[in-house]
Amino acid sequence: MGRKTQISKETMLQAAYEILVEEGYSMVNIKTVASRVGCSTQPISWQFGNMLKMREELYKYSMEKLFEGLNARLSKLNAVEAFFETGKIYISNAIDHPNVFKFLCVDGANDLSIKDRSFESLLGDEFIKEMLSKELSLPREKVDRIVADVVIYTHGLATMLLWDSFLLDRKTAFQMIYDQGVMCFTKYGVDAEKYITKTGE
Repeated sequence: MGRKTQISKETMLQAAYEILVEEGYSMVNIKTVASRVGCSTQPISWQFGNMLKMREELYKYSMEKLFEGLNARLSKLNAVEAFFETGKIYISNAIDHPNVFKFLCVDGANDLSIKDRSFESLLGDEFIKEMLSKELSLPREKVDRIVADVVIYTHGLATMLLWDSFLLDRKTAFQMIYDQGVMCFTKYGVDAEKYITKTGE
């Protein structure tokens, strides 16, 4: 009996992630991952069991790649700045990593049932909502509404940029999110602009 080559789950997921980045969600399967790793399909099948499980794992892995260290970055900002920074990161990911963003936020999210990690938690929405409620002394239901309104706007803008990245430049997209956010905060009696200590790229 031949000696089995040990291939780590991390190696398999990194290979799947590379395919996702380069070729898109539709090209990630057990056969392409095995080819990228340089092994038969058997170790991939053994590790994940089936394609759905592999894509669920890839979803979580991709989230961690794109948003690693996000909360640590946001914790250095005040609540309003952190809120707008999250939107900028979201837009930047759509522009800089379109295939990954599409998998996480458009196509893949509809096909997968992720129970142990939510996109919201990795984006820091709960973290930011708590910060906003505390720092602005706003009831949580008002904060929830502000965040929902701006997140929906930001997601729509990011999705548009996926299909036509020349539609807007990054700086204009950032300004549009900022303007929308300021308007939403104003509706609830908060002057968001006085909390912004630094603007720009």
